[in-house]
This record gives sequence, C-alpha cells and structure tokens, in this order.
Amino acid sequence: LLDNFDGGPSLRLLKRAKEKARTTVFDLILANASTTKLVEPLIPFIDFYVPSIEEASALAGMEGSRDAPAVAKFFKDQGVANVILTMDRDGVYVDPKEGEPFSVPAHDIN
Repeated sequence: LLDNFDGGPSLRLLKRAKEKARTTVFDLILANASTTKLVEPLIPFIDFYVPSIEEASALAGMEGSRDAPAVAKFFKDQGVANVILTMDRDGVYVDPKEGEPFSVPAHDIN
C-alpha cells in the first residue's frame, strides 16, 4: 500500500465504490505479515483480490504456505468475493464467487 493511501483513505475509497455499486479490485505490492492490520478493514469491500501466494499466505497468518485452497478460503471467509492467487511458475489459482475453484497453468515463454 502507499503511505498516503494506507488505512482510512483506502477504506473510504472502497466503501464509496461499493455504495456506488462499483466492482473493486485489490492488488498488493510487497505485502507481508505486518501489512495485515492495514488490509483487514478493507477485505469486506473487495470484489476481486489478486495477491501473490506469498503475500496472501503472510496476510492469512500462514506465511510460507503454498496451499492455495486454504489461503483463498481464509479471504473468502472474510468476505472477499473472488480470490485470484498468482502462483509464480504454477500459474494462478482462482476461487470465484460462483462456480468451483480452478487453476490456470503459467504460459511457457521459453
């Protein structure tokens, strides 16, 4: 998160977006376990959450875990509608609001 946008400003923006029936997408850069307190109040207002598995597992209190279904479930249980975990060379894991979770392999760029 950005220093001038952490906490209250982010929460106000997401709440306003939801009041206006907008779809919200939330991504993080270099998030870690200390970021948790900044992100927790935002979670109920996120439609699409797109962190890396490393960031998401740290925020979920499962640092180092690559158990995508368990990590995604943590955020779904907190109110995120759709969780998309980037999994490096393993592609992405998607746990959508509707339908069954699925994985998409990474594209081979050799």
